[in-house]
Amino acid sequence: MILEDDGYYEISPVEVVPGDIVVYSKPPVVISHVALAVSNVPELSDGSSNIRVLSQWGRDGEYFHDYRDVPYWLGTPVKFYSERRKL
Repeated sequence: MILEDDGYYEISPVEVVPGDIVVYSKPPVVISHVALAVSNVPELSDGSSNIRVLSQWGRDGEYFHDYRDVPYWLGTPVKFYSERRKL
């Protein structure tokens, strides 16, 4: 709800640019974690993206990491959001 109120909309992983948001989920919690995208290199042959993010892992500090590489207790990446203006 906060993302929508702030003008964010859902995008695909290949559309992610620095400043976009990655949302994680761990059932039964709808949103368990968020991260800020810092880069996206669509270099993989299967069409997937190499998204790097910055996030805080509880009391463990802030980390730059691959968007899929988080502790299990933070959940898994499920959605990507941007607030860029649509053309």
